[in-house]
Amino acid sequence: MAAAAHVQRENPDAKVVVVDRASACAQGNTARSAALVRNTFTSETNLWLTDSSIDFYKHLRDDRREEVGLKLYGYLWLMDAAGLEKNRAAIERMKAHKIEVELFDRSELERIPGLRCDFAGDEEAQVLRLRNIDHGLFGAKCGQIEPDLLTQVYERDFLRLGGRFRGVLSDLPLAPYNERSVEELHANVCVRLRQVRSPLRPLPKLR
Repeated sequence: MAAAAHVQRENPDAKVVVVDRASACAQGNTARSAALVRNTFTSETNLWLTDSSIDFYKHLRDDRREEVGLKLYGYLWLMDAAGLEKNRAAIERMKAHKIEVELFDRSELERIPGLRCDFAGDEEAQVLRLRNIDHGLFGAKCGQIEPDLLTQVYERDFLRLGGRFRGVLSDLPLAPYNERSVEELHANVCVRLRQVRSPLRPLPKLR
């Protein structure tokens, strides 16, 4: 739905139709997703993508007053001394990209109720190969979003821009290839699409 909204926005004269097997959008894995969001990554590409995405979600919530269920409660990554050295370059890269991160040492982490940092003599910890916690990296702009609410925002934008949504395949019988031929499935899809009464044309190239 997000892609359709952007295609329709960039090509206002195009006739864009979203076809879904369900009667409404975001009824499959989207609705089942935990939809956790974070901008703490080792990859520079992921830093740009995730940080700008969270900024957009904040824009929807704060400027457009859209309810997307965004909660930025932060992530706390725990590691031993070796883990800090391994990730030090990535942490510096995050700071260079102005990602809101903060490092904590063990003395600060031990003030957190219920957080245990020393596993010496713990047989269960030895079985699980848990290492002592020496440092923590807190990412402030991390949390969770409601994927169905976000999809509904894209859908409203898409429809407002002139796009069309058709849940025409909700009762289409789908089966593995060894039980139903590809040709028969294709024929059924074509019948359903003709019922939309809106010709599907190739998507125009994005500028």
